[in-house]
Amino acid sequence: MPASAMYAVMGANSLISSNAQANAMEAQGEYQKKVGEMNARSLSSQAEDVELRGNAAALRRQQQTLKLDASQRVAMAASGVSVESEMAQNVSDDTAAIGMADADAIRTNAWRQAWGMKSDASNSALQGEFQKMASQNTARNTMTTGVNEAAGYGLKAYVAEGDRKELKKRKANQSQGGNYEGEV
Repeated sequence: MPASAMYAVMGANSLISSNAQANAMEAQGEYQKKVGEMNARSLSSQAEDVELRGNAAALRRQQQTLKLDASQRVAMAASGVSVESEMAQNVSDDTAAIGMADADAIRTNAWRQAWGMKSDASNSALQGEFQKMASQNTARNTMTTGVNEAAGYGLKAYVAEGDRKELKKRKANQSQGGNYEGEV
């Protein structure tokens, strides 16, 4: 096989290999993007669940507070304390304030936990997108390298073919008894 043909084959192999690598890199980037999106959806769903459970727990705490207040009023009435008295009203107000503070704390903690999950969801989606972009960039660089290698092999094939023709002319000239000096 002449050197020019060998260089042409090597150039073609370089292009084929670079294309295959670039396609694999882009596929990997697309996969990473989808994983990031899937993780983001999962975290968003979990955040929604945390908020719902937090609201439900806060509502239960408010209901417990109402029951506690009613129990305290019944106990005071059974003890002969007027539920309309200032002391009874203070106990009832304090119970309501503590219950409201507890319910607010439960909601706030749930909201903070959900916010952290939503932030993680956003980061996961962005990370997947950035990985896809990085893979596309690497794929482009791989293709550029492959094209450059193929062009280099093409140049070598061209030079080798020119050298082969030059050598053939010299041999032909020498076989005719001439002294070929590269004249055109």
